[in-house]
Amino acid sequence: MDKARILADGIEVWCAYDKLVKVDELIPHPKNPNTHPQNQIKILAQNIRYHGWRHPITVSKLSGFIVAGHGRLEAAQELGVSIVPVEYQDFVSEDNELAVLVGDNRLAELSSLDLNSLQDIVDRFKEDDFETILAGYEPTDLDALLGDKKPNFEDEAEKELSQSEVTIQAGIYRFRMSQEDFGVWIDKLKQEVGFDKESVIAEIPRRLSKYKKRRRAAMRRAGLLVTIEDVRNLADKGIPAKRKVPPHNCFRHSFPSYDIALHRNFQDTALKLSHKGTNILFEHYRGIAKKEDAEKYFNIYPSKMS
Repeated sequence: MDKARILADGIEVWCAYDKLVKVDELIPHPKNPNTHPQNQIKILAQNIRYHGWRHPITVSKLSGFIVAGHGRLEAAQELGVSIVPVEYQDFVSEDNELAVLVGDNRLAELSSLDLNSLQDIVDRFKEDDFETILAGYEPTDLDALLGDKKPNFEDEAEKELSQSEVTIQAGIYRFRMSQEDFGVWIDKLKQEVGFDKESVIAEIPRRLSKYKKRRRAAMRRAGLLVTIEDVRNLADKGIPAKRKVPPHNCFRHSFPSYDIALHRNFQDTALKLSHKGTNILFEHYRGIAKKEDAEKYFNIYPSKMS
C-alpha cells in the first residue's frame, strides 16, 4: 500500500505542495465572494481527517492571499491542526487572480450530475458498508436527491423504460427523460441556441417558463378562473362568471401530489413546478395520492366552458 508523502499535524498529505505553513499565517482573500456554511465545513473536516490532504491550499505570489481553499482552511481550523499543505502560484494581474478566486467554485457549479450513476456509486458504498458522508453526502440529502431508485411498477414495460432514463442537472435545475429523448432534445436545443455550454444553460430557464403557461392552460381547461383577466374576458363576451377562483394553493398542491403518484419522478415534478430541488416534494407530497386516483385526476376535462 502506498504511503502518504508526510504527516501534517497528524493528517496524511497525499497531494503535491510547496510548503507546510502554519494556519495562522494564511490570509483569506478579502474579496472572496464564496461563503461556507458550518455544516459544509464539518463535512469537509471529516473528509480531510479520513482521506488526508488531497488538495493543497493555493496562495497567490502576487498578493499573498488565498485564492483557492478557503473552505479547507476553515476545515483545518475545525480540526484544530496547526499546519497545512500550501502551493504558491504566479498571477500576471489582479484580474487574473480574482478570476481564479471566483471561478474555483463557479466552474464546479456548471457541471452536470447523472443521478443514475450516482445511485450506482451509493449502492456500492452500501455493499461495502462505506459511509456516504465521506463522499460529501449525508443520507438525508441522498434520500431527497435520489428518491426511490426502483419503484414497484406493475407494468414491466414501464420498468424497462425507467431503467433507460437519465436525470440531468443543469445549474439549479434537474430533469429526467429517456436516453433517446434526451439525445433528441439536446441536439435540437444545440442547433437552436448554439453548441457552447453557456448558451444551452442560459436557454433552460426560458424553456421552463413554458410549464407555467401550461399550468394556466390546464386550469382553464378544467373550467377554473386563473386571474382577474379571465373574469374580464368572460364579461366582455357577455358570459357571467359562474365559476369561482379555486381555493388558495388548491391547484398547486393537488398537481404535485397527483403528478408524483402518476409518474413517480420527483425530479420531473420539481422541474414542472420550477422548484430548485426535490426536498419539499419528497418530504410533503410523497405517498399522498394513489396512481389510480392520479390517472382519474389528469383525465378530467370539461365538455366546454360557458
